[in-house]
Amino acid sequence: MLKNISKEKWLLLWVIIGFFIVMFDQNISLGGFNPYPAYKTDTAYNLEFQVYSLNYNYGAGCDMDEFYTGDVYYQLTLDIVPDVLGFIILAIFLKKMDKFSRLFSVASMMAWFSVGLYTFIHVMPFFFNGMVLSYMSFWLAIAMYGAEVIVGYVFVCAVCDTLSGYEHRSSRKAIAISWFGMVVLNAVVCVIRWIATINPALLVVYEVLQLAVSLLFYYFVIRDSDFIVKEKTLED
Repeated sequence: MLKNISKEKWLLLWVIIGFFIVMFDQNISLGGFNPYPAYKTDTAYNLEFQVYSLNYNYGAGCDMDEFYTGDVYYQLTLDIVPDVLGFIILAIFLKKMDKFSRLFSVASMMAWFSVGLYTFIHVMPFFFNGMVLSYMSFWLAIAMYGAEVIVGYVFVCAVCDTLSGYEHRSSRKAIAISWFGMVVLNAVVCVIRWIATINPALLVVYEVLQLAVSLLFYYFVIRDSDFIVKEKTLED
């Protein structure tokens, strides 16, 4: 069956794989492996904020009790399929799709920006510490989420650009609504992960909803793939 998929459709499938990798988070503990220097607790500022920042951005696995004892050592976790891999896939294959719409190229550039932002966030503990690191990682994590949303938004705009015409109106609407639902649920999941004290069962519920809506979005895109990757070039 895979042999029957055209080269153009493979480009679109790789883009979908990239989006799925960015969305999918499954962490495993790195045990004693700890490349970062110890985090120096800044007791003059909100300790909860520092705990949430370290845990969310670096999977540090810290709790409030540790922050009263002085320096905190990271208990790192590793995302099995890191977001940076998804963004690299998106950047490469969205660029290859620019013959169908120039907007795909714009989304590719934003994906490369996300790669740089992700890398910078994860090397910051080598150069910053204390509240400076907490604040910077917090705002850059928001910027990271914003970049992810922009990549998806421009991709949806590019898809709708290829699905021009009245006959594709329902398809454009289905793709846009499912993408918006995916973005909202992703934001809710991010907030729940940030506030680690919330019941983990609630996180699972929203993660399942997010996955369901995401799969619906991917289905709508694949369903209309024949029209999204039409055999045309920018000069046509």
